[in-house]
Amino acid sequence: MADTVTVASVIAGARSLIDDSAGVVSDATDILIYVRHAWKRLYSLYLGAEPDRFRTEVSITGAATVALPADWLSTVAVDYQQSAGVRFPLRRLQEADRNSLLTSGGPALAYRVIGENICLYPTPSGGTYIHVYVPTATAIVNDATTLNVRAGHDEYLHKDIARALLKAKDEGYDGRYEDELKQIEASLVEDAALRYMRDANEIRSGDTAYFDAADYRWPR
Repeated sequence: MADTVTVASVIAGARSLIDDSAGVVSDATDILIYVRHAWKRLYSLYLGAEPDRFRTEVSITGAATVALPADWLSTVAVDYQQSAGVRFPLRRLQEADRNSLLTSGGPALAYRVIGENICLYPTPSGGTYIHVYVPTATAIVNDATTLNVRAGHDEYLHKDIARALLKAKDEGYDGRYEDELKQIEASLVEDAALRYMRDANEIRSGDTAYFDAADYRWPR
């Protein structure tokens, strides 16, 4: 199950743990920094355990290079959309093939992420392509920002932030939250390991092998 929590509620939970409801130990500016750090840490664990939960896609027009989305973290796949409901996956261009597709015209057959762009090979003359990617963690702008967490994992954020505040403010952190934090982290790491065991990273169609497009961890 998933919960949607506001940054304001996360801050309130962290402050309550250290008896700082008035914000004496953590002012509004400082605590947002700690919230960002804790959220990025939890998000990275989520990506290992269930990357499909956050994957998104965007339609792009075929060209030699197409700029990556501002929130891009890693590419899952690029598809050529021939028509509504009909897509064909592009393969990731390998080094051995990079000079054989330096032509133009027709739909692209392969892609590669270079710098801040997706490069399509051969260079297509228009057409619609679908970029499937994993975005970066939700940007925390203010305390009204909402975060998508697993049920109960707002407690992880509370304790991680409270720990960071006590350490930073020299309030005598005694390790009181370590067991709970490590338990959640270990559970997500275990989920990631089980995912590797459960899901085939390579599937075959006839004589052709394809990497699993659901696995964002293949080299870009």
